[in-house]
Amino acid sequence: MRLLLVVALAWSAAGGKHGKCLPLDPKKPCLVEYPGTPIIRFNLKPLQSTPWLTATDGSGHNYYFDACTELTEVTCGSATGKTVAAIQSWQGKPPHFESGSCAMLGCYATQNCTVEDGPLGSGVPPSMVCKYTGGDDGRSVTTRFECAPHLPTPTFSASQDQQLDGTSYTITVRGANSCGVVWVRPLSWGSLSLIFLLVGATLYLAGGVGYNVKVGKKRGKDAIPQLRYWRQLPGLIKDGCVFSWTMGRKGYYKLLHGSAPPLDSSLKQRLAENEGGDDRT
Repeated sequence: MRLLLVVALAWSAAGGKHGKCLPLDPKKPCLVEYPGTPIIRFNLKPLQSTPWLTATDGSGHNYYFDACTELTEVTCGSATGKTVAAIQSWQGKPPHFESGSCAMLGCYATQNCTVEDGPLGSGVPPSMVCKYTGGDDGRSVTTRFECAPHLPTPTFSASQDQQLDGTSYTITVRGANSCGVVWVRPLSWGSLSLIFLLVGATLYLAGGVGYNVKVGKKRGKDAIPQLRYWRQLPGLIKDGCVFSWTMGRKGYYKLLHGSAPPLDSSLKQRLAENEGGDDRT
């Protein structure tokens, strides 16, 4: 149940929108990111301090689930070979329940997690909700993680929706560990390189012009640093491109034919004519 809640009143007031949860790393299922504006990042690792989490309802039924991934520590006989999101039991003790004393409430493979906004302008942080279907006899379960910064120890509760033939269940987790943060994605190396390049070029030009004007007593275009070099640069680039193209063609020809390309016949003829002309003088 890769979910969490955001402590960000400004985000709630702005009415941010987000899509399905995306795990940052499959090897770290407790770290989850919700893309959108802004990005919300969640860390459910503190809720995995025990092998499984337990909630109860008003009928004395117990509910078992994992905070970050499918439930494996607790098993139900009717859910053998399935990816389990949550288990309900009414008889026996964990971690293993026999068929007839438990039920699988949802298949973890059907996970659909979203973020629900609080009322616009109310300052109420949004809630994170994960829904699972495919449980025993059509059962489904919704897991809600509600942020409560004043609760250092999380609370767990469960309820059954009697309006849907008693097959829909809700598990609610409240506490400080259910709170996430609004996160700003850092710039990539490519973006940083472009920024450094632009800043460096600006400093170079401004510093060079200032030095040439103040120390070199230069004015106008002459104040541009290394002006002669920059005027030659386009021609140097052209020469480099032509050289690379020529050497590349020669290398490709040698790769295909096993030898260097033949010399230009017209060049041989011109050289011979020049030699003959030298002999006649």
